[in-house]
Amino acid sequence: MTSTPSSLRVCLAAVLVTALSPASATAQRRAEAEVERKNGISTSRVELYDGATPIMRAEREHRTDPVQRLGLLFPGRIVGLDGYVSAFLEDRVDRTAYGTGFEIGRRIPMLGGSVERDSIGFTGLYLKLRRPNAEIGFGGGDREGEWITHAALYLKGPRWSAALGGARGPGGVNFEHLAATWHPLQRGASPGARLIAERRSSDRYAAELMVADGANFNHFAVWGQFGMDQFPHRKTFEAVGDVMRYVRPPTFLHGYSVGRGVVTGRYELRNGVREITLDARVFPVRLFGRNRRDARPGVPAYLIDRVLPSIMLGGFRKTQARTNTWVGEMALPPFSIYAEAPAQEGARPYLFFQYQQAMPF
Repeated sequence: MTSTPSSLRVCLAAVLVTALSPASATAQRRAEAEVERKNGISTSRVELYDGATPIMRAEREHRTDPVQRLGLLFPGRIVGLDGYVSAFLEDRVDRTAYGTGFEIGRRIPMLGGSVERDSIGFTGLYLKLRRPNAEIGFGGGDREGEWITHAALYLKGPRWSAALGGARGPGGVNFEHLAATWHPLQRGASPGARLIAERRSSDRYAAELMVADGANFNHFAVWGQFGMDQFPHRKTFEAVGDVMRYVRPPTFLHGYSVGRGVVTGRYELRNGVREITLDARVFPVRLFGRNRRDARPGVPAYLIDRVLPSIMLGGFRKTQARTNTWVGEMALPPFSIYAEAPAQEGARPYLFFQYQQAMPF
């Protein structure tokens, strides 16, 4: 990865100092390094986490005209508040996009917003009101002289959660989102399900239902790590180019299960073309009753207790396009490898390699 601008180096040093401060000493810190290859383009990525919160993400797309991104997050506890302030940068050959986002407050009220400068600029604010089992957010902003409004509502109970919201504005901004979970009281203790439905226009919408054995998710699977009211001025529920506030779910669908497998169905209509995707992924060793979760010492125990139960096999089929793709994964802690192999001739495989390491301080 090429060197970052000097101002962002200072920001990176500051956020690392913050992450190592005594106030966060009880959080689990970790670093992740990833290499992803999709459609012939490789992307390398480094991330630092303080608990579940990303405090730094840097990535580079390796191609003829490389793209580099850097995001930093500063926790609000620096000044004794809840929330965060983030800064982000995307450097391309033809332009540099940059901006900042924030959500700051105490207890019930939180004030958030972002200033984003790209080929399309945006400046906006929102207000979020929080209770333990409910949140509501609403706001808007200016995008190149056009006013966009958005709102979102979050609800949760012991074994369920829901999130719904949307955006309205000129230039074709017409977005509606509904998501819900049915999840176990304790992750992995019982089956669970997740529903996501989105609509952008009368001829562009999608709905997806996932059922997982040993469901490894809770309300954050639909609420998001930072919430969907930090908004989709261009990229649904993500800020423009903000690689800090974009928090990925478990890397792939099977990450939602510590049990024997995951089954998913998706219906999508895009520009008048309908598609139904059926996806099934299983863990063969777990399927036949071998799913130890305690770690024993020694190489044989490492292979039997950690490597073999991690092996996943499966595939998905697009019924209208009549295409099949095989998928598989194996973890060799602290490494994991995931691959998608399309069955049709000429299609390129997808590869994902990850290294994850707890930070010793």
